[in-house]
Amino acid sequence: MELENLNDEFKLVQTNIKVTDDEIKLAERQKEQAEYQKQLAEIDMEIAKVKRRNAERDKYTYETRALQITQGINEAKAFWARANQKWLDVINERLRQNKENHRG
Repeated sequence: MELENLNDEFKLVQTNIKVTDDEIKLAERQKEQAEYQKQLAEIDMEIAKVKRRNAERDKYTYETRALQITQGINEAKAFWARANQKWLDVINERLRQNKENHRG
């Protein structure tokens, strides 16, 4: 009877060892999966950083180009304002001369 009890206890211990081994293997697989997920997350973070740098560069490029276009528009407006003023001055001068010629 005692031998039978020892045999039963031995089988129980073996079962517990197997269950524990299975739990350890499962935990190791879960750890590997977690490490893999961490690596994927780090890669995603690096990709996000690169995208952000690219977006910042593009923003700077577009802002610079917008400023250049605005400056070009302002220069064109100033040119046309000067040209229009010259023509107005010429027209006014001719009108003044015509008035003087008709008076005299």
